[in-house]
Amino acid sequence: MQAILFELIVVLGFARLGGSIAQRLGQPRIVGELMVGFFIGKAFLNLIEVSDALDAFADVGIIFLMYLAGLHMKPEDLLDVSIPAFIVAIFGAFIPMFMGFQVTIWFGFHPVHALFVGVALSITAVAVKARILIDQGEIETRAGRIGMGAAVLDDVIGLVFFSILSTMVAVGTLPDGIELLFILARVMFFFGFAILAGFLLPPLTKRLGNLSESPDNLLTFCLIVSFSFAYVAEHFGVHPIIGAYVAGLLVNSIGLQGIDTRRLEEIVHPLAFGFLVPLFFVRIALEVEGSALFQNPAFTLAIIAVAVFGKVVGCGIAARISGSSWREALVIGLGMNGRGAVELVIAELGRQLTTNPLPDIIFSTLVFMAFTTTILTPITLKIAMPWYRKELMTFTGPDWRDSSEPVGRL
Repeated sequence: MQAILFELIVVLGFARLGGSIAQRLGQPRIVGELMVGFFIGKAFLNLIEVSDALDAFADVGIIFLMYLAGLHMKPEDLLDVSIPAFIVAIFGAFIPMFMGFQVTIWFGFHPVHALFVGVALSITAVAVKARILIDQGEIETRAGRIGMGAAVLDDVIGLVFFSILSTMVAVGTLPDGIELLFILARVMFFFGFAILAGFLLPPLTKRLGNLSESPDNLLTFCLIVSFSFAYVAEHFGVHPIIGAYVAGLLVNSIGLQGIDTRRLEEIVHPLAFGFLVPLFFVRIALEVEGSALFQNPAFTLAIIAVAVFGKVVGCGIAARISGSSWREALVIGLGMNGRGAVELVIAELGRQLTTNPLPDIIFSTLVFMAFTTTILTPITLKIAMPWYRKELMTFTGPDWRDSSEPVGRL
């Protein structure tokens, strides 16, 4: 018990300090939290030996974060931008994957290792994107909706590839056509469950009475809903954070009787951002080791370069093709650049290969890539967003946050 309490004291204390310093420097809090994890983790002080308990708190933190992100949106908002989001997701998944695979082959690594690198580069960290958009108040803009929709779709694509890699690790070979269909069917079953739940939840809340009269009852009910969706998502092979995000969407959209979503946000937000969410972002950086830069600096820098280029340029071009202005396309591309926990899981999975496991240099490079792209995303968006806001004000007027119309081309 003392060990986890010590971890929580150190991590939360430094996270609050780092976040405050970042804000004073004009950066989002997430930048400070990531730098703190880098400073107190393996790269420098090595104060924290990551425990299972800290991992569990961090996992709950991203579920809270994604649930809040869902509460800020409605399915119809995502449907309005479904075609642009789909195009951005396709470009954002396959361009970095292809580039990462080719660069790894070019440096002389095995094709199996190159496949792991390509898949790791293809995924966008939905939780990272949601945190940045919430912190900067941009989640309800058109770029925010396209970005979140694309990030979710991108994550689903990445999880299909992740399932393929998991099968390869377990049986030693790539899955055949039947196994691939089974993987896709599990994903579809989850979304079928979500649609069914959308019809069943309103009658249930009527029986529970006015939940908003009791803050603790409201919080408990909505936590059960979000955890249930996360649990079912993982059961069907979808990442739990997608389940939590869908739960937030449903609670906000179907008008559950007795649930005041504004009040729910006021209850959940302090618990999430004052406790659980900072644990997740500090946790990301705790495992980063600077040794990757010295083992093969050319390879590490090349992977980071194609990771950034593949997402920013690939998603930006896709957004432009689908009707966004250059400014909006740039914001969408920058927002899709962040990576996070899934990439680290893929890297760890590669080390579990029974034959020809992932070399340490590739593992360290992928961890460093995830950290670097995650910390670049809020910094670059902080720079780009005023430029985008100026365009929104020009084309939509003072109430630009509520506008669902695409902005003009500049």
